Amino acid sequence: MENKKGDIGKIESVAWIKKAESDLRKARILFQAGEYDGALFYSQQTAEKGLKAVHIYKGLGLIKTHELGSLSRRINAPKNIQEKGILLNPYESFSRYPDKNNEIFDKESSIDALKYSQEILKWCKQQLKI
Repeated sequence: MENKKGDIGKIESVAWIKKAESDLRKARILFQAGEYDGALFYSQQTAEKGLKAVHIYKGLGLIKTHELGSLSRRINAPKNIQEKGILLNPYESFSRYPDKNNEIFDKESSIDALKYSQEILKWCKQQLKI
């Protein structure tokens, strides 16, 4: 029966990866449209869902937080993945509210965020061996 439990974790993890890939596509579309706040938000969401997939895959369950530093530390992600996650953190909330620091929503920030989220997602997929 242990194999079935592992299979369920793998299936759930892959579903989270697929959602992360969908968010990455949205981030790219919004970037191309010049909607940098949306591109930043979906870049952060890409990384968050990828990291959560690894948590589930490793049997740690779903961690209900948006804080990418703690998510990546809990799964012993390499330092560069942790650092990229920390840089993406502000975009989860800053990009959604008009009273937040809007000067960070520019093309350069979006380029970096897309790059970081792609690197994090790639690492996460490697952990799941997909």
